[in-house]
Amino acid sequence: SVAYTLKLSSKDIPDKALEPNNSFNNARAITLPFNQDLYFTAGDEDWFKFTVTKEQVLSFGASTLNGAVSAYLYNDQGQQLKESGFQSSSLPTAYLVSAGTYYLKFVPGYYSAPIYKVSLSVEDVPDVTLEPNDTSEQVTNINLGFTRDMVVNGSNDDWFSFSLSEPTQ
Repeated sequence: SVAYTLKLSSKDIPDKALEPNNSFNNARAITLPFNQDLYFTAGDEDWFKFTVTKEQVLSFGASTLNGAVSAYLYNDQGQQLKESGFQSSSLPTAYLVSAGTYYLKFVPGYYSAPIYKVSLSVEDVPDVTLEPNDTSEQVTNINLGFTRDMVVNGSNDDWFSFSLSEPTQ
C-alpha cells in the first residue's frame, strides 16, 4: 500500500456577481462595451440587458475553448431579433439596432466547456451621411473608385448611381 494526501479546494465562480441572470426578467444590466470571461453552470443560460441611445451597429460575439455558444438578441418586448452560433474562432455578429433596450441571451452548446468569453460593443452607423437613398427616387450619386464601409438593415435598401464616360470591362 502507498500513503497519499488528498487535498481539495474550491473557489467562487468569477462572474458570480452577475448571477442570477437566467431569464429575461432577471437579465443583468450592463454597459457597453462589455468584455468578460463568463461561466456556465449546469442548466445555465446567461441574460444581459443594455440600452442603446441612438441607431447604432451592435457587435456581439462569444468564444469557448471547445464546443459552441449560441446567442439570441431580443427587444424589450421579448421578441427574438437575431440568433447566432459561435465556435472557438467565430467572428462577431453585427446588427443594426435603433435606440432602445435590448436583451442578449447566451446558451451553451452540447458538450461545451463551461468557460466562455463574451464581447459586446456599439459603433455609429458608418453610412448615415448617404441617407436617404432607400428608393430609386432618392438615389445617391457616386464616382468610380468610391469606397465606404456601410451597414444594410433588412428593411433598408440602398440605391446608388454612377456614370461611365466610355464602355469598360
